Amino acid sequence: MSYAKRSDLWGFDRDWDDTLEESSKPNSLPLLELTRGDKIYYKHSKRVRGIRYDGLDFVPLNPKLDPPPHRCFSCWERGHLSRTCMNPLISLFCRNCGRRDVDLEDCPRCSRAHRRESAKKDTAEALQEAKIKTEAKIPEKKSRAAAETLLDVSLLVNEGSVASDEDDAPRRSLETIQEEFEFDFTHDMISDVKILMEAVKHLSVKTQDRVLRQWLTERQKNF
Repeated sequence: MSYAKRSDLWGFDRDWDDTLEESSKPNSLPLLELTRGDKIYYKHSKRVRGIRYDGLDFVPLNPKLDPPPHRCFSCWERGHLSRTCMNPLISLFCRNCGRRDVDLEDCPRCSRAHRRESAKKDTAEALQEAKIKTEAKIPEKKSRAAAETLLDVSLLVNEGSVASDEDDAPRRSLETIQEEFEFDFTHDMISDVKILMEAVKHLSVKTQDRVLRQWLTERQKNF
């Protein structure tokens, strides 16, 4: 418990109503209680006004280091924030709670919460970066005809054309596909066929043939 003369807090009576309202909000400054003497004490509370973080460490308020409610962290005057202060008196203060003579990274009240939240942010950014890199490795649809053919695969599946245990016909290879359909594949088309065959590999050979024929028909139209 720390003590201070009433005169150490500027305009305390004027701020009292605002303090009562602010104390009811999350992350608010602990309520200041008056005694009948010339001293006031800060009611112990785990809640301190924080503009960024929750879960701050409990540090007793010191009126010589901690700003009064609703004041600029730099000059301790009302009506503006520290980033727009025109008369800065304090150059070093915690950007979260306003405590003098420490920065956010060293503040005994806020530093651990700052490190915790920063770690969460770094983790989220790393995951997002990994996601972007992973998606970049996935090839785009290289053929509009192949994409259009894949739209019909679901219809073939609904017709009961999924491969069964009795379907023991040999699976198609690129060589047998080119020979059977008598079509010379370019490098890009070979890549398209690989993508297409991977997409329909769970279907029967008969159904795969239907998909390939439809795809080749579409490709031939483009030549």
